[in-house]
Amino acid sequence: MLLPKGIFELLEKEVGFYQELLRLLDKEHECLHSLSVEELCAVSKAKETEILKIKVVDENLKDITAGLFKNHGYVVEDTTITALMEVADKKQAVILKNYLAILTALKGDIRERNGNNKRFIEEALGVIEDSLSILVPPRNAPFYTPQGKNARCSCNANVLSREV
Repeated sequence: MLLPKGIFELLEKEVGFYQELLRLLDKEHECLHSLSVEELCAVSKAKETEILKIKVVDENLKDITAGLFKNHGYVVEDTTITALMEVADKKQAVILKNYLAILTALKGDIRERNGNNKRFIEEALGVIEDSLSILVPPRNAPFYTPQGKNARCSCNANVLSREV
């Protein structure tokens, strides 16, 4: 079956949106390391926008694919690129295979960079919490021990250091 040109245009848009999301994750990494809160907020909003664009393109692809299968009498519940490859002519199947490889690689890179940023944030929050625990006892800590001593005057920090 010869696939409509619109499918390939949507796939090209999707690749562009994933590339932009990858660029934004790199920018987020820079903002985290430079502690630029304002830029980080702007990047977060831009990331959300890109994710929404990806979802819209993905839904459009699914709708077009489902309609295409229905119009040609195929009973297929799977509307992925792989399903399209099975019904497309050989030339278009090769193009779809390339898009699939590109999108798979981009998603892997996004997962990796997003994981790195998440780990950095978690580690930074851990250092902040440990630093704050030196100054302020935890909220759930009792005021007195069972022996009647003041429990809030002891240091509960996991890390003691002059550097923060």
